[in-house]
Amino acid sequence: ARYAGTYLLQQYGVEIVLRMGGDKLMFEMPGQPVSQLFPSSETEFFFKVAPTTVTFFINEDGSVSHMVMNSQGTETRVDRVE
Repeated sequence: ARYAGTYLLQQYGVEIVLRMGGDKLMFEMPGQPVSQLFPSSETEFFFKVAPTTVTFFINEDGSVSHMVMNSQGTETRVDRVE
């Protein structure tokens, strides 16, 4: 639940929403089907539908500052806005 919120993919001006669907972390991006993120560690997640991983970065106060999406070797920073 700590990762749920709105993130901004700045290079495209696209908002990504992460929300809880029961005990599952769901990833919503405009124009894409809703997908579940699966944990591989406390801060790293992966998709079963695409070769993409997501790593969350935590501030000293425990809040999430941003996530980095890694898709086939390309890393993209996505800042949390809400």
